Amino acid sequence: MSRRMSIHQEIQMWQKITRRLEWCVAEMERSRQRRTPRSQRPRCGARTRTGGMCRAPVVWCEATDEPRNGRCRIHGGLSTGPRTDAGKERIRESNRRRAKKPTETDT
Repeated sequence: MSRRMSIHQEIQMWQKITRRLEWCVAEMERSRQRRTPRSQRPRCGARTRTGGMCRAPVVWCEATDEPRNGRCRIHGGLSTGPRTDAGKERIRESNRRRAKKPTETDT
């Protein structure tokens, strides 16, 4: 059996939803203003094999709007591998499955 809301309760609910929506829109505007433009973000700067500097953009943390570690994804910016025991076990199992697959030369 469903219970109907009174008109007063329904108005309060919609006012609450409207206030929350307005807050979300305002927060999005504030966060958009705080972000550093991509053209102004720092570059990796790692030494390349030719002796120059790497010009790739650093790995950027969207939440804090700052570089994660100052290097690009090629020179040490993204994953460092699994850290938990469960994650390490998933990688081991994946490697086992890949090692067991027969290749064309085996058949």
